[in-house]
Amino acid sequence: KMLIRSQNGEKLLALESFGGVRYGNDAFRKEEHHKIYMESMYEEEIGEYETKERCLEIMDQIQEAVIKKTEVYKMPER
Repeated sequence: KMLIRSQNGEKLLALESFGGVRYGNDAFRKEEHHKIYMESMYEEEIGEYETKERCLEIMDQIQEAVIKKTEVYKMPER
């Protein structure tokens, strides 16, 4: 089992309880906001970053953490 601690530290979520991790772009505001979500029947925002590329880098880190059987992955600051 792997837990993911949200960027703001307020959520600790079991990866196995969700269907996956996904990138999302919030285009409803003036400036772009790039976010990472854990999703299943509902979704939880776990981090927000400056670019899509940064989000994808972090998703690569999460993938590596799963492969290495890391117990807790802490979402990085921006």
